[in-house]
Amino acid sequence: MRGKNKNTFLIVDDSSFIFNRLIDLLGDLKDIRKIDTAHTFTEVAGKLELKSADVILLDVRSLDTEGLGLLSILKDLYPKVSITILSKKYNKYYLDQWKKIGAGYFIEKLSDIDRVKEIILLKKKPVSVFVV
Repeated sequence: MRGKNKNTFLIVDDSSFIFNRLIDLLGDLKDIRKIDTAHTFTEVAGKLELKSADVILLDVRSLDTEGLGLLSILKDLYPKVSITILSKKYNKYYLDQWKKIGAGYFIEKLSDIDRVKEIILLKKKPVSVFVV
């Protein structure tokens, strides 16, 4: 069982730079329980089977499945989870589709990654953050 005021982070990305940057950004938050990593959809699914998340940060381009389909699957399986999209490339069509499927936020991975902490701090309750 998760500690009442502790957060669990799962970072899934194909870039070691992004892993390291997110660990740096999240590492100074006071109520962290654990930071974990995964590289594939199979690893993500296995980790989500073991525990639920309050927030998923989803890099739609780094996994071995199509981004819109993955987002749809995650929203079906975990409807209460807040999902933030991380991506290097996007356009209005994808932004609209991600929002329609249920993504709460979008962060441009290269220029706005520092906003990850801002989104976490906006939450009223303890969160578990999964970067997918």
